[in-house]
Amino acid sequence: MACTFFIPETFLYISMNKIFSLLLVCTFLQSQTLTNSASPDKKNSGGSSISKLSWLIGKWQNRSENSVMYEFWEKANDSVYNGRSFVIAGGDTVFFESIYLKQIGNDLLYIPSVSNQNDGKPVVFTLTSKTDSCSVFENPKHDFPQRIVYCFGTNNSLLAYIEGVVNGKHKREDFPFTRMHKNDE
Repeated sequence: MACTFFIPETFLYISMNKIFSLLLVCTFLQSQTLTNSASPDKKNSGGSSISKLSWLIGKWQNRSENSVMYEFWEKANDSVYNGRSFVIAGGDTVFFESIYLKQIGNDLLYIPSVSNQNDGKPVVFTLTSKTDSCSVFENPKHDFPQRIVYCFGTNNSLLAYIEGVVNGKHKREDFPFTRMHKNDE
């Protein structure tokens, strides 16, 4: 291939080295940015890390006289737990909720979706306080609940409750669960 321009070899060598070096630096910086944004849990090993709620993972049940409520949690990856909550009464599923527990940077979000509530759109609750055994998620702008709490108890028990203000009055609903064993399934 013939070249119609005269470029001194020294100039070409220096320019190509500078361009190559600049490309290497840009590639390195871009890879660091992608790595940091793709793994928020690694940046946040602090108090609101999703891994500190690993006790939630598993299958839970709440049996009453007329129905059984189930809540299943599984780890999707290092920053997301997937949950499902449903109630079976008289052989029919009368309630179903999808839940995502998601670590985004320093925020731990509880994101439930119920098909016949909030136009089927998810509602975001943010972790506001946490101990080794209790986590409190809040969204003061939501109609009800404004607060969702999970507390891990003794003997593989779990107390979940929702609370908030409805028509100027405080309301709370408790959901005591026990961990399911293989023979319960």
